[in-house]
Amino acid sequence: MTHYEPHQVAKQKDQEAINAILELDEEKLLKRIDEFDISMCGYAPAVVMLVAAKKLGANWDHVHRAILADPLISNRYAQPIHKTGRGAGGGCFIKDIAALKLHVKKHLPEDTLAHAVLEAAEQKNIELLKSTDKDLDLLEGVYGAKIARKTAGKRGSKKRR
Repeated sequence: MTHYEPHQVAKQKDQEAINAILELDEEKLLKRIDEFDISMCGYAPAVVMLVAAKKLGANWDHVHRAILADPLISNRYAQPIHKTGRGAGGGCFIKDIAALKLHVKKHLPEDTLAHAVLEAAEQKNIELLKSTDKDLDLLEGVYGAKIARKTAGKRGSKKRR
């Protein structure tokens, strides 16, 4: 999760954030990000996810067993903490934010702050991708051609890098 740091430093910082996430403690996560200067992408959606997980009674053991039992999900995703201590984002981030936004809207319709945070994260991600011409094919796949082309960067339409 930590960017631009030597591996060992990133691993230590990430572990601080991971511990707070595993404790389902969004306040602690925010404190750790600030205290340890963690350059974590998507911390706002992670906080919303923690709040939603607690409100919906999420249980990692249940999720873990479901991942292991699903033949369409590789078992490597059953262990979200990679052996190097780093997580993954990439192309999945676009789809995951869109799916999380729909899930929160459906199951927590009264949580307007969560909706606003996810909407802002989604729009900022779209803006950044379009301004750098990154993952436009994924944007089109998730949001449609109109969004992907609307204000795509002027350098041409590049696929994932």
